[in-house]
Amino acid sequence: MKKIQGIVPTGSQILRLNSIDGTIKLTLKYRPAIQMWFMDIAYNNININGIRICQNLNLIRQWKNILDFGILVRGSLEPMFIDDFSSGKAEILLLNTDEVQTIEDFYSEGI
Repeated sequence: MKKIQGIVPTGSQILRLNSIDGTIKLTLKYRPAIQMWFMDIAYNNININGIRICQNLNLIRQWKNILDFGILVRGSLEPMFIDDFSSGKAEILLLNTDEVQTIEDFYSEGI
């Protein structure tokens, strides 16, 4: 797991992360009227838009057979304020293939 660094309390920002097979471009957007964060992902020829950021073992699990990484979101509460990531109340972590498989095994066990 690698914590995604550099998230600042602004309404829109682009982060670039290195992956085994290329660069992951994350666009984070904060919507103050509804107090929610959203994410767009661009990776190789794949674009996924409008993912609501909430606490999840693998936020992009439904694309587990397409993407070779996962995204874990954790914190003391759901990220709903513009400074939740910069203050450390919530964090986003990049998962590698093995970590995604560990989470899948956890789901398969029915715990």
